[in-house]
This record gives sequence, C-alpha cells and structure tokens, in this order.
Amino acid sequence: MKFLWGIVFFLFIMQFFACSGCELQAPRIRSADRKIIDSLYKMEVETLKLELDSICNLSFDERLKYTVDSIMAVRLIERKKRLGY
Repeated sequence: MKFLWGIVFFLFIMQFFACSGCELQAPRIRSADRKIIDSLYKMEVETLKLELDSICNLSFDERLKYTVDSIMAVRLIERKKRLGY
C-alpha cells in the first residue's frame, strides 16, 4: 500500500512540474509597431486630457459650493454642541 501511495505521489508531483512549465511567452513587438502604438496612444491621451479638463472646469463651481456648504454645516453642528443646543 505504501508503494502505491508513493507512485501516486510521484505522478502528482510530475504532473505539477509538467504543468508549471507550460507558460506561453508574450508576443514580441517590432519597433515599427511600437512607434505606431505609441503615436496612437499619445493622440488618444491628448484628446482625453482635453475632454476631462473641460468636464472638470465645468463642474468646479458646483463642487466648490458643495464643499463650502458641507464645511459650514459641520461648523454649525460643532458650534451648537459647544453652546449646548
């Protein structure tokens, strides 16, 4: 019985090591392809940057008002606690 378990254990270990070496390599990118990818990436980033900056500028006033209002509400609560209301 020990011999059978030894064989099973050995086969399990062999299967484990055989499967761990089956990793696929990442594809290589040629320099011409890399230049095309980089230029496309830069174009998209510039477009996204303009769009996101404009969205941020449009919502800045609303976010500022909300922040000031929430700070004032917290201060009012703290002031009421100190005065005992």
